[in-house]
Amino acid sequence: MIMSARFIARQLGHPSGAIGRWILGPLWNRRNRALNEVSLEQLALQADDRVLEVGFGGGYLLGRMSPLVTDGFIGGVDISAAMVEQCRARYRAVIQTGKMDLKVGTADRLPYPAAYFTKAVSVNSIFYWPDARGALAEFARVLGAHGRLVLCFTSKDSLQQRNFARHGLMLYEADAVQRLLEENNFQDINLTRHADRHRSFWCMTALRGPA
Repeated sequence: MIMSARFIARQLGHPSGAIGRWILGPLWNRRNRALNEVSLEQLALQADDRVLEVGFGGGYLLGRMSPLVTDGFIGGVDISAAMVEQCRARYRAVIQTGKMDLKVGTADRLPYPAAYFTKAVSVNSIFYWPDARGALAEFARVLGAHGRLVLCFTSKDSLQQRNFARHGLMLYEADAVQRLLEENNFQDINLTRHADRHRSFWCMTALRGPA
């Protein structure tokens, strides 16, 4: 089956059906492994953290975080009902303990109360947010004071080499994301560049400033 670049972009932004469940989920878990591992290291998780992942896709990072957050809580939000359904099945045992909760939702309207989390992370989903400024405001809202945010995303120059990136994706330079973080009361912003065999990518960490 030959898929157009526009169709691929649409599925990447909102996976659905068999393609979302059985192709994109496993594909993301493989191709984003390096980004997820860097993000996990930067989160510096403690056993009692309350951590949120936005855009968890195939659920790789959820599985890496779960054994570390033994006394806390993991929340997850993804726009794709297919991905949420798949990961709810995969992590049913953890969800039944009350230590994980996965919801359908968007980055700019997170379904959690204010100051609910100590840490938050998003890997390669910023391109699909219609309102990145509003999404980062939501991250600031659901994080407690000095809560840690980790954003990891493919560099603009790497994405520009992909045909699908021309169809509806918002490509960001790292300094533009840093400005959005500063506008939303994030401080102590740190930026590092990495690469794997698929692309170069950025990892940004920041702390939510006091209210």
